[in-house]
Amino acid sequence: MTSESRQQRRLVVLSAALVAAFLIFLALLLVPRGTGPRETVTFTTSTTVIPQSVAVTAVNESYSKHIQRIESGNVSAVVSDYSQNANATWTGKAYCLGGSYTGGVDIAAIFRSFLNKTTPGLTITNVVRTVTPQLNGTTVVVASSFDFASNKTNTIGDHIYPGVTGPISAQDLYDFSPNGSSWLISQEKWNFASLSDPVPLCGLPG
Repeated sequence: MTSESRQQRRLVVLSAALVAAFLIFLALLLVPRGTGPRETVTFTTSTTVIPQSVAVTAVNESYSKHIQRIESGNVSAVVSDYSQNANATWTGKAYCLGGSYTGGVDIAAIFRSFLNKTTPGLTITNVVRTVTPQLNGTTVVVASSFDFASNKTNTIGDHIYPGVTGPISAQDLYDFSPNGSSWLISQEKWNFASLSDPVPLCGLPG
């Protein structure tokens, strides 16, 4: 065998070795690492962030309208302040009105019970509120207290009862609704600290 033939043979062997090494490298890359299920992680970010000063101003106005609508006795207008799946909870000395109400139908029903006995003639005074924006940029909490009084009399049996009065402490959680570009109540809590007389609202016991 000539020297030239031996050189050609070495080149063939070297080429074959390089090809084999390359194929082994590719095979290692394609082999899945580990036997457990693969984990998929999805990151989501909020596309709507409202500047705090803008949020506070808007929610402050929305809350003022909410109080005015309650005074007016317009149940439909009051319910329009809540999101579709909002929750309203009335506690304390709410008597027959106490409970947790979710959705527009239930919230409308409890306000209708309250406003039918107090309007016309309902006034809400001494409103004190603290409006606090949350870090997510789309939620604002309103902590408030107010007094309500009604001069509407109610006749129950043979008796005429004067209008009911009482103080309430409240907390409203407002969420920004991108669809309607508005702030709606998603959670509301009313705590009735006292009630002048439950009979005008709830009737005689028993």
